[in-house]
Amino acid sequence: MTFVQYITPSRVGGAETYFLELCAFLAKRGHRVIVVTKRDSTLRAEADKLLNPLGVQVLGWHTCGKFDPRTLLRLVRLIRRERAALINTHLTTASWVGAWAARLAGVPSIAWIHGRDKKTWFQFAGRLIAVANSVREYLVEQGVPEQKIDLLYYGVDVRRFVPPTDQEKRDAKQSFDLAPDARTISVVASLIERKGHRFLLDAVANLPADLQLLFAGEGVLEEPLRAQVKTLGLENRVHFLGFQRDVERVLAATDILCLPSLKEGLPISIMEAQARAVTVVAARTAGIPEVVREGETGFICEPGDVKSLRLALKRALENPDISKQIGMRARNFIEANFDREACLTRVETYLLEQGTAKPQ
Repeated sequence: MTFVQYITPSRVGGAETYFLELCAFLAKRGHRVIVVTKRDSTLRAEADKLLNPLGVQVLGWHTCGKFDPRTLLRLVRLIRRERAALINTHLTTASWVGAWAARLAGVPSIAWIHGRDKKTWFQFAGRLIAVANSVREYLVEQGVPEQKIDLLYYGVDVRRFVPPTDQEKRDAKQSFDLAPDARTISVVASLIERKGHRFLLDAVANLPADLQLLFAGEGVLEEPLRAQVKTLGLENRVHFLGFQRDVERVLAATDILCLPSLKEGLPISIMEAQARAVTVVAARTAGIPEVVREGETGFICEPGDVKSLRLALKRALENPDISKQIGMRARNFIEANFDREACLTRVETYLLEQGTAKPQ
């Protein structure tokens, strides 16, 4: 079956990482996948690198936001010319434009909802996929009919993300110019407001001075965050790593994975950290409590609350044996409930069913 997969961001974050893995999985399963994304972007470069060898056609288009008639017509022509069974869209812009293209081309449209977003940009898609139960509930609260929404979790490659050995941890820390026994807190997320990096900086400023912070990701807030680091006197403790393809190495160098987000869906970075048995401290927002359970599979803080975040970090730091046990319980939880192969197989089955259904 032929699927058009459409996404427009330039950077690579959790949703974009999942997008690439989904496309690769479908291609390996023998389906014809056509990717449409933004040209001259990090995401386009990653798509070329990862998907071209699998026979995936990657198209990089110049797009002009949500009201872009040229892209709309190009999508319609592409769907018709390639006889695509459906268009699968990700995030707001692609879902808005893609839904109208599907209607004009006469094929089903399915929009992935990766976070607690307003229904506005998804309301004309035929069906919606929520990545977490909290995302589904938020859509229902906005008046989206329950029968229009399906819940499909991301999942993690539990054969790739495994607990590192002590030697791997030491080597990984040294690869980032840290002492092999350094205590580290990492954030694997785009440098954007909703990820909450600034709250972590404020919290760490009043925690032991030996703690080292690793920020793995790129985004528009890099310069403001660097300015905040300087103001707080943390220049020798915070390391901006940029986009990191080798997430396993970052997690091997990580003692605590922190995600103090204001807004989320179900973050892949948290589940990957849990699969590596890394202790997680994260905000109680959207789908995070579905995988981070206080004292069981991680530590929870309140979003936007520096004091709550600092206390959660102290609980994790002051009880290393308990934190290690929690990390292993989290690994077992992810392995039992969020295996990537099983999750992607369910998505494939779902897309095949929708590809043979009449457009809604």
